[in-house]
Amino acid sequence: MSYEPLKITDATYEKQNKKMRSKHKSETGKTLGKRLTSGVDPRRVSFACRFAGMKGPMKDENGKPTKKAMALKKWGFSSVGAAAKFCHANKGKSPGKYKDQYDYIQQGQEIKEKQMEIDNKQNKIDEKNKKGGSAYINLGGS
Repeated sequence: MSYEPLKITDATYEKQNKKMRSKHKSETGKTLGKRLTSGVDPRRVSFACRFAGMKGPMKDENGKPTKKAMALKKWGFSSVGAAAKFCHANKGKSPGKYKDQYDYIQQGQEIKEKQMEIDNKQNKIDEKNKKGGSAYINLGGS
């Protein structure tokens, strides 16, 4: 079964989503990111994967496009099938963005481990001070 792109104007889509975008900005103080109609940006891949699993019709009982259909069209997909195909072809292939996030998380974990090590050594110092011992402890280095 093949789907043809739906005829929808940008004005119709923007009119229906203006209230949602306004509400988001008033609640968070941030604007929503722009819609990406081409390319393999991680946000576009994520959108395609979410909408590939959505159930529901592409047209309502009057034959007009549903909001799901309009969103797919605005992001450059003609159907749920097209979004699913794009998702499966590009999932996990996002360039650099996630690698940088992984490196940042990894660095944060190393810092957390070092802080735990310092805290443990400080606890040993505190215990020695309670017992009246020397407060000196080797923290590493030379």
